[in-house]
Amino acid sequence: MAAFINSFYKRSDMSMLELTPDFIKEFAVYFSTEAGLRNGTIWEKCMWLKGVVIRVHFNGLIPRSPFAQFYISPNVKEREFLISVFCFQR
Repeated sequence: MAAFINSFYKRSDMSMLELTPDFIKEFAVYFSTEAGLRNGTIWEKCMWLKGVVIRVHFNGLIPRSPFAQFYISPNVKEREFLISVFCFQR
């Protein structure tokens, strides 16, 4: 997150009160463009941040959660079971 803030906002730190829905969207876009991450990893990182922000909001430190209008899907592919031929031979 520090690399994103430094790259996008040219600052070293931000207050939690400055987090907006646009910040969250730009954060996700940064991961795909600058960091070259794929959707599942971006989802993991955004959910980590969402957990922190929800705790901060629950404790009354910010008035609202910027994740209220943000949605990202992990796009997990269904995987089939690997069946070994050797299991069936006796």
